[in-house]
Amino acid sequence: MPWHSFKEVANKRIKKGGLEQKIFQSAIVDGANQLLLDWFGAQAGLKSRAVYVQGTALVVAVLDKDMAFYLETREKDFIAGLNILLKKEIISDLILLK
Repeated sequence: MPWHSFKEVANKRIKKGGLEQKIFQSAIVDGANQLLLDWFGAQAGLKSRAVYVQGTALVVAVLDKDMAFYLETREKDFIAGLNILLKKEIISDLILLK
């Protein structure tokens, strides 16, 4: 019987179950929410939240129309900031749920 380290077995199970992709998408959403806090301060937590990743688009729920307008006009800056935070160009579009 060959020897397999716990790390190797765990990595195989994580990749096989699709959990790796879900963890990565969760990290993207967390980074986006942190960036929203940096841009808008404490009000961001109450009025906007990154929800999930759909392909290369980030879906953000926004309750405040002024905040939605600002994100629409500065979309490229927000995406660039998020991609810098992620150290890769992963997100290319924002979908705002208003």
